[in-house]
Amino acid sequence: MKKLIPVLQSAGKNFFRKIYITIHLYRENGLANHAAAGAYGFLLSMAPMLLLLAFFIFYIFRPSPESITVLIGTIPFLNNIFDESWLFSDIFILTKPGIPGIISAVTIIWSGRILALSIQRGLRIAFPARRRRSPVKDTLVSLAIEASVIILVFIAIISSRTAVRLYDFFNFLPDISIIKFFTSHFGVHISSITLLGIASYFVYIFVPVKPPLKLSAFQSALLCSTAYFCTAFILGFIINRARISFLYGAFGNLIIILINVYFFFFFFFFGAQYAFVNDHYEALLFSRLRILKKSLEKDIPQGLSGKFNFTDFLYRLFHPSGNRLNKYFKNFKKGEIIFLHKNSKSLSGDVYYLLDGEAEITISSVHGGDKYSNILKPDAFFGGMGYHVSEHEIAVVMAASDASIIIIPPSLFKAIIKYDSYLDRTLIKDLAGRHKVPFK
Repeated sequence: MKKLIPVLQSAGKNFFRKIYITIHLYRENGLANHAAAGAYGFLLSMAPMLLLLAFFIFYIFRPSPESITVLIGTIPFLNNIFDESWLFSDIFILTKPGIPGIISAVTIIWSGRILALSIQRGLRIAFPARRRRSPVKDTLVSLAIEASVIILVFIAIISSRTAVRLYDFFNFLPDISIIKFFTSHFGVHISSITLLGIASYFVYIFVPVKPPLKLSAFQSALLCSTAYFCTAFILGFIINRARISFLYGAFGNLIIILINVYFFFFFFFFGAQYAFVNDHYEALLFSRLRILKKSLEKDIPQGLSGKFNFTDFLYRLFHPSGNRLNKYFKNFKKGEIIFLHKNSKSLSGDVYYLLDGEAEITISSVHGGDKYSNILKPDAFFGGMGYHVSEHEIAVVMAASDASIIIIPPSLFKAIIKYDSYLDRTLIKDLAGRHKVPFK
C-alpha cells in the first residue's frame, strides 16, 4: 500500500498538469465557440434528422400502425406535430419510389450536414495537421457523421424508456431485473452516456486528418462522457423543467435539450484537446514550464514573492525534477563543464535550455586563443552549434554559477517549435549565431 501511494500521487499530478495545459489550449483555440457552434448545428440539423427518423420508423413499423402511434407519440417534438392521419396518407414523399423520393432524401440529408461540419471544424483546431483531405473525402466524412448521429439517436429511442410503452403494448417485455434497470430513468441515463462515450471515441479516431493515439482517444472519450454525466446530473437538479415548460410551452423541452447538447459539445471538444495534450505531453509540458517561469519573473519584482503565489505553486508543480521532463533535466555546479565539442563532427543535435543559473559559452581555436564569449542568462537556448563551429574550433559551455539545464533531443525540440506559439522562432533558428560575441 505504501508503494502504491507515490504512484497514485504521481499519476494525480500528471493528470492535473494535463488538465491545466488542456484548459489553456482549449481557451486559446476558442473551442468553447466551436462547442456553441456544435449546439447551433444540432438545432439546425434537428429537423432533417427527425424527418429521417420518422421515415425510418414509418418504414420499419408500417405493417403495424398502432406501434407507430405508441412510439412516435413519446418522442419529443415529433409527438407535438404527429398526426395519426400520416399513417394513411402520402405526406412522406420519401416513401414514394422514383426521382422525387431520391431528390427529397438527398435534400434532407444535405441540409443535415451542418452538425457534421461543426464537428469537423472543431476537430481541425484540436488536432492540427498540415495536410488536408480532398473535398470529396470531406463530404463523405460529413455524411458518415450525419448517418452515425441518426443511427445513434434511433438506437437510443428504440432502446430507451420511449420504447417501453411499445413493449408493453405488445406485452413482450420480460419481467427481468436487469431489463427493468436499463428501462428505468437512471438506467437510460447510464446507457445514453455510455453510447455517447463510444461515439466520441470513434469520432476522435476516424474524423480528424491526424487522429490521436487510440489510448489517448479512449481516455478522452472516458473523460468526456464522465464529465458530461456529472454535469447532466447536476443540471437535472438545477433546471426546473415544469417552470420552463410553463413559460415556454413546447419550446421548453427544446431549451433543455440545447443546454444539454451545448455541455456535451463543450466536453466533447475538451476531450479532443486532452487527447492532443496526451499525445504531445512532453513538448507542451516544456512550453508551459517556460510560460510559468516568465510569469513568475514578472511577479517577483512586484513584491509578491513573500505571499502565496499561485504561479509559483504551478511552477514548482511543473518543475522538471518531478515530471516527465526529469529524464532531460540535469544540475551543474559552478565551474563544471556542461558540454565540450572539439569540432563540428563531434557536435550532437541536442539543444540545451538554461532553466536556472548562468552559463558561459566560449568558442576558441584549436591552435590557442579565444575567439568568442558570452554569458547566458536563464531562459536561454544553446547547443546545436554544428553549423557555426569549424573543424579548427572548440566550443565550451561552462556553468558560471550553479545551473539547471534541460537537455532537449532533436525530435522533442522539433515538437516544441511546432506547438509552442510563445517561442521566438527567429531566435531558435540561430541558436549559436547569437552567442558569437567577440571579446572586448
